[in-house]
Amino acid sequence: MRIQNSQEFEPVKANLKAGNALFLILIAVALFAALTFVVVQSSRTGAGSTDRETSRLEASRIMAYVNQLRTATLRVSARGTEVQDIEVNDGNSTASICTPSPNCIFGAEGGGAIEVQLNANAARDHDGNTWAYIPFSEGNTVLEVGTDAAEILLLRYFNANPTGERLCTAINEMLSIATSPIPVIDGSNASLATFPATPRQGAGCSYDGANNRYVFYATLLEN
Repeated sequence: MRIQNSQEFEPVKANLKAGNALFLILIAVALFAALTFVVVQSSRTGAGSTDRETSRLEASRIMAYVNQLRTATLRVSARGTEVQDIEVNDGNSTASICTPSPNCIFGAEGGGAIEVQLNANAARDHDGNTWAYIPFSEGNTVLEVGTDAAEILLLRYFNANPTGERLCTAINEMLSIATSPIPVIDGSNASLATFPATPRQGAGCSYDGANNRYVFYATLLEN
């Protein structure tokens, strides 16, 4: 019987080592690919969750501001100020608050409200980081909220993009208004008479197709 010496086994050992090394490399590549996929998916999910949470927080701030303005408007009204005399803007721009006076909803002399702004966000804001304060004299009406008489309103415009849609959705979810799809304003919103939001809420967010934007509105004093 012929006995092989150790040198004759060297090629076999070398082949086995090479095969094992290749196998380990393939496993490492597969694990790296799997890890990369998990990290990417987690990042996407995390970003989506963060965006939604940001929208919910902004919606909460918006509605808190609405409640503050409603209280201030009622305070001015309770003093005997006629609705047509209640001031919400400076008379020159709907984006500028009224000068503090007994009839103004802002300032200690009037309703005591303090203007609150959201953090600036160009992706969200359609007309800049501003509110639109609409007085009774503008004649704007939201049907089925109170009577058909004019209301004092707070408006805000959001871009028709994912950022604006998320905030509009978050507002409507908070108010128990349908979000799929988001309510659509019928025709022009010049009179604000056709907002399809739930009437009892006195607030809502809808899509304005005529101007390709989302519009948030809230009645500060219903008539």
